[in-house]
Amino acid sequence: MKKSHISLIAVFILVVIGWIVFNNNSFSEQICIEKTCFNVEIADTDEKKILGLGNRDFLEEKEGMLFPYPEKSAPGFWMKDMRFPIDIIWINLEMKVSGIIKDFQPCESNELCPVVYPDEEIIYVLEINSGLSERYGIKKENIVYFK
Repeated sequence: MKKSHISLIAVFILVVIGWIVFNNNSFSEQICIEKTCFNVEIADTDEKKILGLGNRDFLEEKEGMLFPYPEKSAPGFWMKDMRFPIDIIWINLEMKVSGIIKDFQPCESNELCPVVYPDEEIIYVLEINSGLSERYGIKKENIVYFK
């Protein structure tokens, strides 16, 4: 077998292994706000962003969902198909908390879901369990970083 074929097969195997590991470990990143860190699932496709945390029963305390945006924007968020309340944390380009929606409740009817927007353009949105921003003292201007 030629070296190029062996190299191609090796790359293919590595890609498959990487895909399997990534898809079986949905909480693959850590994001920290000041000294509090959360294991986050990344909503990095339009499909994942649309679904969000919908149709789930709960999140563990130190887990969340991170919505990255390739450029500054002001996306709207709603609680369609949600089963538990959350805190929404807006993160700006300077990697600081620019605002928090606390205790955002699930919709009683998907037809009447309110939509919330950040007060300024952001690059990340972090969803965590309701009450955790208060419990951990997360507030506007806190520094955010990846670990």
